[in-house]
Amino acid sequence: MILFTVGIYPLLAKGPLAALQIPYLADRCRDNWWTNLLYVNNLVDAENMCLPVTWYLACDMQMYVVAPLVLLPMYWGSRKMHAGLIWWTLVFLLFTAVPIGLSAKHHLPPGGGIIYQPVDDFNYTLDFYNVPWARAQPYLIGILTGYVLWRKKEKGIRMHWAIAALLWVVALVLSSTVIFGTYVARSQSTYQEESYSNTAAAAYNGLARAVWGLILMWVTIACIKGYGGRVSLLPSLSMLVCTISLWFQD
Repeated sequence: MILFTVGIYPLLAKGPLAALQIPYLADRCRDNWWTNLLYVNNLVDAENMCLPVTWYLACDMQMYVVAPLVLLPMYWGSRKMHAGLIWWTLVFLLFTAVPIGLSAKHHLPPGGGIIYQPVDDFNYTLDFYNVPWARAQPYLIGILTGYVLWRKKEKGIRMHWAIAALLWVVALVLSSTVIFGTYVARSQSTYQEESYSNTAAAAYNGLARAVWGLILMWVTIACIKGYGGRVSLLPSLSMLVCTISLWFQD
């Protein structure tokens, strides 16, 4: 893709926006192609990132590389499950405090894609949206999901049907809150901080991804362990399998 963008795309680009797109894409890749190959394009000279959409590949790889620092202590402490969970909890709390602190300090709007007036030179997209320390929570929850399923592989997970039903209701309510909680901010042409307190915006930025990750954790465990009902059939539909790797939390 980088070779195509540098060598072929400039020959194909035509129209009124070509003069803007060629420097934006081709010239950036010509200078910073190596940051993409090393998966550091979201951290090194991010303002001139080659293929900006690939920030997520870099972010995902960075979390994958450091994941053993979380996984190995959990595995070593697997004889006493609480030891592994304590270590996971400490790491999770750290990566929850970081986005909350950054959001509160720089008065960020609740969620991405919202036009707002910055209070300093902190860039929401480059310094918050694209960086792994603001996105580690769902990854950590994914690790915890695998850990729980591994630990309960033989024994299974038993719960009363009423508890399972309640958890589905909670998951539905929380997912709706995450999706529609920023409706007011997104309906404004320019974000007005008066519509959300800085504390509320920071709480959303620090907890929304964690809540979404927990919802997916419940859906995964419920479907695997027999508490998913008809929902368990959806992930196996052939029409969805080909697109499932494209889904990720904003």
